[in-house]
Formats: sequence, structure tokens, C-alpha cells
Amino acid sequence: MSLDQPSLRALERQLQPAPEDRLAALERVWRRFADAEALLKRGGRVIEVTPTHYKVHGLSGFARLGDIVEQRGDAGARRGEIVKIGRDEAVVAPFERSADSGIGDAVFRRGPLVVAPHASWRGRTIDALTRTIDGGPPLARGDDTSRGAQTITRFAHALREVATGTGEPPVARGYPASVFTELPKLLERAGPGGEGKGSITAIISVLVDGDDHNDPVADSVRGILDGHVVLDRTIAEQGRYPPVNPLSSISRLAGKAWSVEQRALVTRLKSMISRFEDTRDIRLLGAYQGGADAELDIAVRQVPLIYEALTQAPKDRPSTDPFSDLARHLKSKLNADAGD
Repeated sequence: MSLDQPSLRALERQLQPAPEDRLAALERVWRRFADAEALLKRGGRVIEVTPTHYKVHGLSGFARLGDIVEQRGDAGARRGEIVKIGRDEAVVAPFERSADSGIGDAVFRRGPLVVAPHASWRGRTIDALTRTIDGGPPLARGDDTSRGAQTITRFAHALREVATGTGEPPVARGYPASVFTELPKLLERAGPGGEGKGSITAIISVLVDGDDHNDPVADSVRGILDGHVVLDRTIAEQGRYPPVNPLSSISRLAGKAWSVEQRALVTRLKSMISRFEDTRDIRLLGAYQGGADAELDIAVRQVPLIYEALTQAPKDRPSTDPFSDLARHLKSKLNADAGD
């Protein structure tokens, strides 16, 4: 059977779906795949691997600095952070070993890292990405928590390694400038969050290189935090624990908690301790003669008693009123000496 042209066009119109049918079909397809993870991912491929970083082609057009990416290869899924973006490639610092990356591995952008503490964090062991590593259930979000860091110095060393790998020049004892911009971002996360988002209490330690308290990391941290407690190796060698240096330790908020009398007492005690330590070498050489300096005489008598009061053993209960405890200790010792 043959059809003329008008009849053929009429048949084609009958076979073609109406516009509303095409829209309905498109909507069904969209609803079917709208939540499919594969259609939402945008990524690239590893083109170069170094001991500390790897480069990815295909991410530069939509990635942002600090974005978390997931690299998939023979070693499984590995996460990392974008630390540099060029015209044609992005540099990623992996959270695991860079040696696990291979040329051609797929890398997908996961967006910025979002952390929101929750009560379920209590007693749990997690990594820096809030993934559980104790075999327990996943974490929930949105409550108060405390944060302990082994040492902020190692964090600074890691930042230095990342920055050096991206070609950033050093500015202070080998540390690039980006280290000192990232430190406040980390430290100032501590504190109250928004309503319903909990708060973070941080206990940060700083390991100074070569016992140099003017180390760039220590100096920067002192300028960010509201106070610091200095542990002194020399005091530990004298057998006084905890080896807290009362002259170097500072709290910017203590003045708001102390009374006028307590503030005056602390100032007086620090002055005596300073005189005592400044003349230590003179006294060891036997050049000190009592009676020549009344203030020094008082310091020589009382500072050892203050040090004794500040010494604690692990089994000792914490003091709820340190000023009164110190006063009682000094009074009892001075009275005992007077009785002798």
C-alpha cells in the first residue's frame, strides 16, 4: 500500500505524542532521577600525584577553596580538601595517604565541611571529619561538646606542609602566611553557636619548638586566646608539679572574676615571685645578705611556701577556693616557723 504525501503527514501527526504528553513523560523521568546521586555529582580525574598532594583536571570550573572532595580508586574512597585552584586543574591535599591515589582516579566534589556537635558525641571517638572510628553508630548533630587537640603545633605543621606544597613562600621561620590566617579560624570555632546548634569548649595545647616561647605559632596563639597556662620544663626539673609558671601564665578574663582584694594579692604574689627568681643566681653564689632588701627578704621567706602550696599530686582534690587555701597554707607555715 502506498500513501501520498498528505496522507503520510497525517499519519505522522497521529503517531507523535501531543505536547502535553511529552511534558508528562519528561516529568516522570525527572521525578525518577531527581534524587539520583549520580546525576548530581560533578567531578574530574587525577592527573598528577605527589607525596603530599594530587592534581585534578575537571574541577576548576565549579570547585571552591576548602571544598571537600572524594577520590575513588583501587584503594577505595578517600577524602581530601581543595587547597589551590588553577585555570585547568585543582590541587587537593588528601586526608589519607597521597600514595593511595592513582592517575585517572575519579574525584567528586562534596562541598564544604559542616560540623554541628550533638549529645551523641559524648564518649565517642571520631576523626577530624566527624566520622566515627569506634565501631558505634553515626553521630547526630546540634548540642554542646568539648574539643581536645593533641597540640596546635602539629596542626600548624600540617598547614605548613600543605602551603609549601602549593608553592606558597615562607614568611616566619618557615611558616607561610596562610598558617597564621588559619589558626584563628580553628581557635575561634570554640564558643557558643547559634540557637539550637550547641557550643564548643576547646582545650588547646601548644608545643613550642626548642622551648622558645617566642615561636611564631605560640606567639600567634597567645594573641588569639583569652588566656594561657605555661608549663615550664625548668619547674618540672625542680620536681614541682604541675610545672605551671605563674609569671608567664595569663588570663584576660581573670580580672573580671577577681575581687579588688584578690587582684591586689595576685599582683603582690607575682611581684615577690619575680624578685625571688631574678635573684636566684645571686643567692646560689652566696652573695645574698639578709636585711639589705626588705622586699627580697620577704620573697625569700614566702615564695618557697607559695611554691609548696601550688604543688599538687594526681590524687589531690581540686581546690574550690584557691585564695583561701593559699592563705591558710602560708599562715600555718609562718606560724610553725615562728614557733620554732
